[in-house]
Amino acid sequence: MVRLQNISSTLILLTSCLGFAWIAGSCRTVNDEASKNKFYGADNQSGEIQFQAYIDVQIPKGVSTQEQLFKDPARPEVLKLIDRQLQHLYGTFSVHEEFVNNPGILENKGSLELLGARFNNAAKTARVTYSYRDRVVFKKKVFRGENPTITFLMPRDPTTIYEKSIASNGRNPCTDEHYNTEEDFWYFWNPGNEGCRIPKSELQEVTAKLFPKANTKKTYPDYEKILGDNQNGRLVKVVFLVGIDENFRRGDLGFKAYKDASELLVKQGFKRAKSITDCP
Repeated sequence: MVRLQNISSTLILLTSCLGFAWIAGSCRTVNDEASKNKFYGADNQSGEIQFQAYIDVQIPKGVSTQEQLFKDPARPEVLKLIDRQLQHLYGTFSVHEEFVNNPGILENKGSLELLGARFNNAAKTARVTYSYRDRVVFKKKVFRGENPTITFLMPRDPTTIYEKSIASNGRNPCTDEHYNTEEDFWYFWNPGNEGCRIPKSELQEVTAKLFPKANTKKTYPDYEKILGDNQNGRLVKVVFLVGIDENFRRGDLGFKAYKDASELLVKQGFKRAKSITDCP
């Protein structure tokens, strides 16, 4: 690992211009409709998303009413399953056909309200309806119109959707070809993939309302709070971590990212420490 130390505290703004997927990046980017690059910058808009959805859960032992289902000890398990269901929106908003040129991302710190439950005693399941609201970032045009909405698909039961999506060859065509395990399924989930044959009965179509948030025009970092009491005066430490793709072999994507970012930082006035111990 290499640490880069800043010569001037004002260069801290550089971190928002390195081409990473910063939600609040302040640098203008270029991304036309044909681009396969997905990033979040000046051509994107932050806002809120609000929708109602449902999830089918197994009725816990000893639970026979909605009141019991929505109280401890059953309630935490219901919320855990809903969170697992909502995770699939990461796949939806990045690879789904509707968003392939309009990628989006959730903040994943939203508010959730349980609205009701309909019991199916024969199947020993309950269909729980809930309302969810969260912050999101989409390309600006997704927010166009007087009352913008988006429509997407979510799994009815997140605990069984992976297994029910597996093809006869043992592979799952509804997610990434390489990252094909159940653990990665939600992140790359795409029911629009070629060969994906998820039964409609396993999916629900959700229409969400969007509420764009106006961009601020006169803002800047509070440098004093950024520096804090770091015992280094005006010196700012910057640690740049890089994920390794192929053990730093030739053509490794992690090495390329490290090299490109390092060269950019040095050109902007940073200096490269010979070792970690050289950094104060």
